[in-house]
Amino acid sequence: MCYQANGGIDGPVVTAVGPKMDRPTASFVESRSTAMARGRGLGLSQSLPMKPRRNAIASTPATPASPLDSSFLKSLVGYNARRATLTIFDVFAQRMASHGLNPVEFSILSLIGHNPGLMPSQISAELRLLPPHLTKMLVRFDARGLLIRAPLASDGRAVSLSLSAAGTQLLEQAAATVVALETEASRALTPKQRSTLIELLQKIDC
Repeated sequence: MCYQANGGIDGPVVTAVGPKMDRPTASFVESRSTAMARGRGLGLSQSLPMKPRRNAIASTPATPASPLDSSFLKSLVGYNARRATLTIFDVFAQRMASHGLNPVEFSILSLIGHNPGLMPSQISAELRLLPPHLTKMLVRFDARGLLIRAPLASDGRAVSLSLSAAGTQLLEQAAATVVALETEASRALTPKQRSTLIELLQKIDC
């Protein structure tokens, strides 16, 4: 009689190798399921049903969750402003995809279009953008041929920004899309309510 060590998931398994044992002697290594199978006249190669796992989770119909109490959050200006922003931005993303502009890029394009010759530092201050982030967006505008850069006479190292013909055309198309999508997204408000809301929000950002 000798033994061999075989590798397994849970570690080495020692297997006895030697002369074939008589059935009465070898029966101690048979599992209870195998012995029962032999009693029913089943072959050893036939698979036996597995016992259900004790930690299995029974599939039960999901019960509807109780409504969340968000009354305190809804009393906050910031929470309501954020939810309104997300609602409008969802529509913005769908409608402005054809123009290839996100909200920040549209704001930059609009500022340059309405203020020809402005400096990048002015855009950063108005939109509260970090200069490196603004630089990346302006590089993308350059690649699309939307900008005209001109050195400032007072400082040769600084540049002013204006829109090219392509940039002006894109701004006109994008602005028309924005006006339409904002009107749709805020359709629950009357024109007077919408104007009042904008005025009140501007009082906060002053």
